[in-house]
Amino acid sequence: MIIFLILAVIMYFNSDPNSYINDMKSEYFPKAIKGKIYDVMRIKGGSLYLNIHTDSGDDGISIRNSEKVFLEVKKGIFFKKLPHTNQCYVIKGDSIMYFDCSTFSKDDSIKIGEVKRWNPAITNQWVLKRKAK
Repeated sequence: MIIFLILAVIMYFNSDPNSYINDMKSEYFPKAIKGKIYDVMRIKGGSLYLNIHTDSGDDGISIRNSEKVFLEVKKGIFFKKLPHTNQCYVIKGDSIMYFDCSTFSKDDSIKIGEVKRWNPAITNQWVLKRKAK
């Protein structure tokens, strides 16, 4: 047990403080994914992990947004994340909800730089698809 604790402390102090930012820039934002959600898992720290049936097989993605969005993202609805952006949306029936895939602190936003997001006037609420844009 002591060895595990020592290893955890060493790993914590040797970790790159920008690794989260680098992962977002290099892997998360470029990713594109779309399909029907078949499983939703809450992750400690305020995220949801979505398992999605895609055209090329099953894939997954984590989203970090508000509780309001989390309550609306459910199994069986269509999900899409646009490539090279922070833009996601879900479709249920004739309605669509646009939301930013992840929300960031001011410090993280500065480090990440400009990433395409949705217009705040249409985000985090259901709108009819024909009136959405």
